[in-house]
Amino acid sequence: MTLKKKNNIIILFIVLELFLFSDYLFRPYETAGQESLISFFAHQAAMTNWVRNDFNIFVTKILECSGEINYFNEVSNWPNGFFYIFSFIIKIFGNYEIVGRIFALFLNLLGIFLFVNFFSGNKNSKNIIFSIPIIIATPLGLSSLNVVYPDSMMILLISLLLILSSNLFLYSVCILVTPLFFHIVFIYNFLHVIFLKLNNKINFNKFIFLNTLLILSASYLLYILSVNETGFELRKLYEKFIVRSFLPNIFNFSSEQHNIGNNVSFFHRTYMFYSIIRDNLGYISFPFIIFGVFEEFKRKSLLFFIFIISILINYIFLQYFIVHYYSNLFFLFLITIFCLIGLNKFLDFFEIKKYNFLVFSILVILNIFFLKEDLIYQKWNPVIEDSEKFKKFVQTNLEDDINKFDIVNYNSDKRICGFYLLPTIIENYNKPQKKQNIDLNLF
Repeated sequence: MTLKKKNNIIILFIVLELFLFSDYLFRPYETAGQESLISFFAHQAAMTNWVRNDFNIFVTKILECSGEINYFNEVSNWPNGFFYIFSFIIKIFGNYEIVGRIFALFLNLLGIFLFVNFFSGNKNSKNIIFSIPIIIATPLGLSSLNVVYPDSMMILLISLLLILSSNLFLYSVCILVTPLFFHIVFIYNFLHVIFLKLNNKINFNKFIFLNTLLILSASYLLYILSVNETGFELRKLYEKFIVRSFLPNIFNFSSEQHNIGNNVSFFHRTYMFYSIIRDNLGYISFPFIIFGVFEEFKRKSLLFFIFIISILINYIFLQYFIVHYYSNLFFLFLITIFCLIGLNKFLDFFEIKKYNFLVFSILVILNIFFLKEDLIYQKWNPVIEDSEKFKKFVQTNLEDDINKFDIVNYNSDKRICGFYLLPTIIENYNKPQKKQNIDLNLF
């Protein structure tokens, strides 16, 4: 079978999955609270860029339903790169949930494709393109591939880092710019430069030059994550890091910004690695994963290096990667690749490699039809109820020339409010101030 025919079959699998799982992949923002609220928030942060007149385009600000533009959590906390791009997307296609879903799905699948394509050169990795349809047909994949937040750019940014490493100029730009879209990528950038030096891919002068760029990138990243109207709030950024890290497991720490999980620990994180594999790929995958990891370890490959970085980052930002289910997508993706590498090695060992494509195709089909649907994000009633209230209000009682809202008796998250009300606020943003009072308990 030619490579073109094989790729056509992969594309057929993906199209089939997009059709079969459309209820999950293109669902409204009505699933688990954390996923729903940040998806609503992404629209709010994106639309805010339409009315900003400052030049700090990578600093995230939020237009509130009160008509005021404020810093998120008193400081930025998140770079604005993702929201800035998303602002153009919803400007063109509209402020609809399906637009956000398709945008996030596109970013994740593009990143996965580029990543797989980069690593497909090795003979043991030639079938890892099957990781794309496999990852789609997993509970974690169906819950996370369409989450509208900067996390959806993570695999894409890492893929660009790897692909552009052969061109010093483009690689330098990548190192400087990518953390402004998702700040955790900075760690991958930093450690990838070290990998290049250790493997003699760059000389000492280039190593110093790239580290200088990393310092500049880190400096600007600290600025955009900690600045507010009074200047720098490094203490708040430091506190946010502590809250999201492993450190509260070592010493007592409380935060005004965020609750600290009671059951978040190193053991919990380690068990979660195991449970993610078990729930998404099944027990049968474990031997092949071990084969694949061991094979890449022997080769001291870049893929194994990235895997170790990912495990390390999961432990450093312990309280981010545990409490946010969708943030585990990259780990599952890497494990899926190792599983396929191990399976490929297993089939070659028994000299039945001519059946590799057939075996991998059957694996995809089994993953599709034995999917554990009860593990996919389920509907979350508070989000559904609040969304319905706002939809009804916008359709019946919204005044067309309003640019400020005073909302009372509303117990849910303001991010839902922003999704529904900001288009009207922005349309009338430069008009004389006019406020409308909302009491959602009337419905």
